[in-house]
Amino acid sequence: MACAVSLKPVALVLIVFLANVIFSLPAIAADSNDTFPPVEWQTTYGGAYSDVGYSAVPVPDGYLVVGVTKSYGNGSYDTWLLKLDNAGNVLWNRTYGGTGGDWCYGIMPASDGNYVMVGATNSWGAGGFDIWLVKVNGDGDQIWSKTFGGPNGDAGFGVAPLADGGFAVTGYWSQNSGLTDFALIRTDRDGEVLWDHFYNYGDQDWGKAIVAARDGGFAIAGWTSTPGRNAQAYIIKTDGNGNLQWQRAYHYDSSDTYGYGIVQVEDDGYIFGGYTAAGENGGVDVYAIKVDRDGHWLWEKTTGLAKDDYGFNAISYGDGYVFGGYSSSFDPVLWKPYLARTDRDGNLIDYRSYGPENVSVKAGLSIKTADGGFLFVGNTNEYGSGKDDVFVMKLGGSPVAPPAEDIVAKAAVPVAAVAAGTGISFLGLFLGRIFDTLSGFFNKLWDSLGDFWDSIMKIPAVNAVYKLIYGFFNTNLRSVVIGRMNKITVATATERVPLLAGLSGAELVAIALSAVLFGLAYLIAKRIDLFQLDNLILYIFIAGFVMSLHDLAHRYYARKYQSVAEYKVWGFGTVIAFLTAFFFGVTYAVPARTVINGASKMGLKEQAIVFLSGPMISAILALAFLLLVPFGGLLKTIGLLGGSMNLLSAVYSLTPFQPMDGNKVYRWKKGIWAAVFVPLLLLYLGITIFVQ
Repeated sequence: MACAVSLKPVALVLIVFLANVIFSLPAIAADSNDTFPPVEWQTTYGGAYSDVGYSAVPVPDGYLVVGVTKSYGNGSYDTWLLKLDNAGNVLWNRTYGGTGGDWCYGIMPASDGNYVMVGATNSWGAGGFDIWLVKVNGDGDQIWSKTFGGPNGDAGFGVAPLADGGFAVTGYWSQNSGLTDFALIRTDRDGEVLWDHFYNYGDQDWGKAIVAARDGGFAIAGWTSTPGRNAQAYIIKTDGNGNLQWQRAYHYDSSDTYGYGIVQVEDDGYIFGGYTAAGENGGVDVYAIKVDRDGHWLWEKTTGLAKDDYGFNAISYGDGYVFGGYSSSFDPVLWKPYLARTDRDGNLIDYRSYGPENVSVKAGLSIKTADGGFLFVGNTNEYGSGKDDVFVMKLGGSPVAPPAEDIVAKAAVPVAAVAAGTGISFLGLFLGRIFDTLSGFFNKLWDSLGDFWDSIMKIPAVNAVYKLIYGFFNTNLRSVVIGRMNKITVATATERVPLLAGLSGAELVAIALSAVLFGLAYLIAKRIDLFQLDNLILYIFIAGFVMSLHDLAHRYYARKYQSVAEYKVWGFGTVIAFLTAFFFGVTYAVPARTVINGASKMGLKEQAIVFLSGPMISAILALAFLLLVPFGGLLKTIGLLGGSMNLLSAVYSLTPFQPMDGNKVYRWKKGIWAAVFVPLLLLYLGITIFVQ
């Protein structure tokens, strides 16, 4: 019998889909040779392990680039200093550090012709990580090394050289309670402390960049955050002795806003650069604000395209400013360095991406070069000799004449990476609806052929394989398409005071709330009575609390590698979990997730261990639940439910596609990935086929 199918719904679907795709494409301004310098050279440096670049400083015959290396040196990570000539060739390289982790994020020229680096170390000092200041000569020989800190974790990010040969350092200083304060440390030319001041505004206060102001004082840029309140970009202004003159918090549209770079401009005001999660132009946007000498707001701008655009440093340039960072707006799957130019009022003039073809690069604008060009410093793990490699790109001179004087604020370039859940967008829901519609059509077609299909599906082995393949594509195809086309939210982990079992109060609340919400979503997906108490208890415990242990494992191992990681409620994920449960019968997102700061800066091995921990915990929990099956009755029900859910979570999360956990393991060592994935897959198939 012929089936008459109306083409109108299909046409409507195609129109809406194409419109969504077209309007999701970034409206990139045309490149202009009159505005942007061309790429002069770009190259990578590194060994067999993870090597990351942070910032640079010009020297008479080239550049000094500072970062960290795991390929060379004495310990886990050591500071790595490379001397490059004007063509990017390595003249020499040096490592600095002990047996622990030693990171330098910034480098500046000293008044005596030497150089000073700032960062954090746990090889020496008072305990945990301490602020670390290292002075070297032009050949990279260490002159002295100093640490500043207490028994808790402290870190330095910005340093300003002073006319008397001393230095002003900013970062954060940890209290015994786990809270952090803005730090300002004044040293002499030998790195000895003359005085220090600590400033508190929120629970977590981080100083990221510092400039010596023309009035003899200091201006510090960073951010502050407190539970229940959005992160805010922050500026502190002091006199020459560190006494507070004013402090101001700024945020865009009540969204998390972070400050990274600061420059004092010709009218003695300040341009403050960073990024905001407001997403007015897409996802994350570049954020810039100008204030007068007293911190009063003059203008505020966000700049961005269709997706995520991270900004870090600001440079006075010509008759306006330039901002540089990296963006996912220029390519559906790759990160690209970009340069944005604005006028004096912060209005965008032009915007251009750079970087090698078909290669993902995360690099920030570091310095303006003597010829009017720019130097970008960062890293890539797709282009070079090893895992992560230092990436340096030199842009040639520009016809736009720069002013005689400008001040560049240098900062680290951390990346906030989220290690949980699948990013689901409304485009994803739309594609999912198309997928399910097609599935329904073919089911009807099979029904029209008689009972043949039903008879086949009654065979346990065939049924198990079908469900696995269907679920595999239904989950992973969406995650690949959506994960690459849309980044819904960007979150940042916050170090909080532990309350119980190493977890903060906010995390304990997130665990409880996630358990209830995920349990309810799972009941809706399975069309089970929501008002039956035993159902609620069973699914909240198994589908909610037990499943959260998968993400808590990510948190535990990320913190073992010195990353700030936090289990956080995810509002958007909650909405998507309930929508997909109701419409599609599957929960495609989670109400809470682990957020890891700087996950992409880890080596591939560390990333693999962090992301493998979740599936392994799920696998162990699955085996524990399955041990209950032989006892029969309620224990068998609990065992089958907990075993199947956790085993399915382990198998699907280990699939080797982005953004799944298995992708990180697969990229590290395919043999280890296969050794874990294949047995779990076979176990899942065996249980599905033979355990009724």
